Amino acid sequence: MCVLLVGDESLIREIMTEYLQDAGYEVVDVENGQRAIEKLRAPPKSFSVLVTDFHIPGNLDGSDVARYVREAFPGIPVIIASGRPDIPILRHWRPFSEEPVSMRMQFIRSRTELFPQHIPGQLMQGMQS
Repeated sequence: MCVLLVGDESLIREIMTEYLQDAGYEVVDVENGQRAIEKLRAPPKSFSVLVTDFHIPGNLDGSDVARYVREAFPGIPVIIASGRPDIPILRHWRPFSEEPVSMRMQFIRSRTELFPQHIPGQLMQGMQS
């Protein structure tokens, strides 16, 4: 599985990249939404999952990148994370840390291996419970 990791803080990206690589994932990390979309559009890389910070610099935040992925690449599951406590929809994701991302990645891996025909909406519903 190849993960596209998006976040503006280089230290967090470095830690998460190392953590995910140690867990067996290939990781491509970028610092903003525009670079993420460029990577998604550029062949031949095929991503299995998007992990993005909610607040990233530039014209596209994490929700914009997630929305783009859901429309252009509906088979790619999306994990949105944030270290900010004022985002109610992300209450299960505070602070941005390795453990919650690891749990979600394991969930995605098990679902895609067992049920490759799952559509992203069903996958995301299971992830939010």
